[in-house]
Amino acid sequence: MSEFDIKASGWDRNLMHRERAETVAAAIIRQIPLSRKMKALEFGAGTGLLSFNLMNHIGQITLVDNSEGMVKILREKAV
Repeated sequence: MSEFDIKASGWDRNLMHRERAETVAAAIIRQIPLSRKMKALEFGAGTGLLSFNLMNHIGQITLVDNSEGMVKILREKAV
């Protein structure tokens, strides 16, 4: 079990993680002309905080992470 597997269940409760994802998403939206026709891949997606902030701007996002704990939380959120 990795450190991220252990931290996964509380990851989204951390204000710093949520604010960082919102800040990075806002910067991407400002700098890149996103389109619903686009597809994206987020590698190291964790619980998906960044992609959830971008999902209304991109047609399809595939999220990948090597932490089983993070992916478990991500799947729960995606349902």
